[in-house]
Amino acid sequence: MKNLKYQPQCIYPDIPKINIDVYKRGLKRFIDSFVTENVGNIGFYQFGTIRNPGISDIDLLIIVEDQQWKKSIEISRHIIKSDGLLSFLFIHEPVIICKSLLPYIKFFHTLENCEYIQGTWNPIDTQKINLKVDRDMRLILHVVWNSFMRVAALELDSQNIGLRRVLILMHNLLSSAYNGNKLLNKPISISLSTKEIRNEILSASVEEQQSLTQRYIQEIIYILNKVDFHLDHELLTQQEYLLLSSLLPRFSGKNIFIANNNCLSKSKIKIIDKNLIIKTFFSSYCFIKMPYYLIYFTLLINNELGCFNEFGFARRKLCNLKHEYICIKEYVKNFLEALAFFDLYKINFLFPTPFAASLQNKSIIKNYLKQMLITYF
Repeated sequence: MKNLKYQPQCIYPDIPKINIDVYKRGLKRFIDSFVTENVGNIGFYQFGTIRNPGISDIDLLIIVEDQQWKKSIEISRHIIKSDGLLSFLFIHEPVIICKSLLPYIKFFHTLENCEYIQGTWNPIDTQKINLKVDRDMRLILHVVWNSFMRVAALELDSQNIGLRRVLILMHNLLSSAYNGNKLLNKPISISLSTKEIRNEILSASVEEQQSLTQRYIQEIIYILNKVDFHLDHELLTQQEYLLLSSLLPRFSGKNIFIANNNCLSKSKIKIIDKNLIIKTFFSSYCFIKMPYYLIYFTLLINNELGCFNEFGFARRKLCNLKHEYICIKEYVKNFLEALAFFDLYKINFLFPTPFAASLQNKSIIKNYLKQMLITYF
């Protein structure tokens, strides 16, 4: 067993010197190929920001007709997999959704700076889809994304990892800190920025880059933990702290036990001897500290969703603990309704889940979906 340090043993340089024009050409190449192989209406939207060519990736949202959804995902994967440049520019697959799923997307993704770029339709505009959510729902989305990113960031404990991947993971963790800070009644001062960090690291010599990167990783983790410490104290009552203390392991404070698995998309949450265990794609076992509020809200979502079967032992205690987060019911309702479309078209759920837990194809969800399909279809 080892304590997670979020520190790679070796960070190797792998950032090519390319400009924004390479991204523009790559995006055009992908869209042209996608349109050629597809039928029906298609809308392309770009979100996120290409801050640093060579590091940044392309964030693309594609909206297609329902009956073309599954085929469109397969076409996209084939185009990217068979093209070396596109495989580099798209770190993750484009977010491809069907038109019927559009009203639910704000419950799973912020789509920051989302802009329509081209296509045969623009359903976000024509249907007047509101992508904004209120503060309570932003809290739930933060719980989901922060816990997901903390699990994904376990990759930083690798023996060998490329600098590009490290810088992207660092940005994700720092973004979690900023998003959490916005939820605080009294936000703390955060002086670090992704731009500042990347400029300093990329300006350093190859020999200096690793130690400089490791120092910034440590600073980002410290900032994120500090924000989450304040969120713990603002969001949880003493009664809730006591409840969690009785449910969670006692290794060295607030710990979650992380076990290994072959890929993140198949992560599962389990309870063994009162230890919260998350299966991830890492090869070794490690200890990791997690904020109480992330675990608490995950348990509340479970209590409403009822699909983390391994959390059953905690359900009775949670049922006796009254909470006022109506947004959890709203999140779960929309999650289940959206999941109905994924299951109907036999597509894996595309968005982050609490602690990267695998929530699809659980029997309790299937029973719920059967009733929904009768109602909605």
